[in-house]
Amino acid sequence: MEQDGFILTWGDRQIPFESLSSQVTDPVSGETYYLVKFTAFGFSAAVELRTKVKLYRFGSDEELATARRLAAEALLVYGSNYNGLTYPDGVNRVELNGFELRLSDFGIEGACA
Repeated sequence: MEQDGFILTWGDRQIPFESLSSQVTDPVSGETYYLVKFTAFGFSAAVELRTKVKLYRFGSDEELATARRLAAEALLVYGSNYNGLTYPDGVNRVELNGFELRLSDFGIEGACA
């Protein structure tokens, strides 16, 4: 498992968040992939220490939901080191609201298998 801190830059907003990535094996298909889950959103002590970006207060539940979806898309494109688009769709996934999202859920094509 790997924990990391990020900043979502959206317009003039800077939203810190943390995620945890782990390798997962589907018990039915045996398929192995990387799954990222948000562990903190809107705050991150690690990000604040490194960058001075502090807590972000969301104005509404809609703003929070949109920010989380944008961050999920960004994490998929990022991959593990700015390489998310070099992997086939589904190798990297982000859990959001109980669903595992892939690049194709955002209309983005990954590399061909």
